[in-house]
Amino acid sequence: MATQAEVTRFLEDYVAGWPRDHAALSPAYRLRPLPPPRLVAHERTAEQIADDLLVDAAFKALQLGTWLATPDGQLIKAAIEALSPPPYRQDIELLVQALTIAAKLQQKEARRNAVAAGLAIAAGSALLAAASRS
Repeated sequence: MATQAEVTRFLEDYVAGWPRDHAALSPAYRLRPLPPPRLVAHERTAEQIADDLLVDAAFKALQLGTWLATPDGQLIKAAIEALSPPPYRQDIELLVQALTIAAKLQQKEARRNAVAAGLAIAAGSALLAAASRS
């Protein structure tokens, strides 16, 4: 399973165009009147982002959803909060939900594949045993 640093590096690229909370970095930045940001959370659902993640080769390489386990919420949240500057709070929550959903879906797929491979091996073994008796 991926480390927090690997997940953070992936997310830096994935959210490169998302609005960021620069005010979290600098008190002087907060003094400037700014229009409210247009958040990704207002435009997309966690399920939509999870679907995008499942077809992303870099996300697949992280193997967050192995057939044995998925990362705990703390690892995901820590990886997202390490982004600098961070996304806005609502987008952070959206990313936590999306990564959790995608990891669980990836885990289901891995389990399905493991079961299918096990069945194929069992069927092959049965065929070999039957052929050797003949």
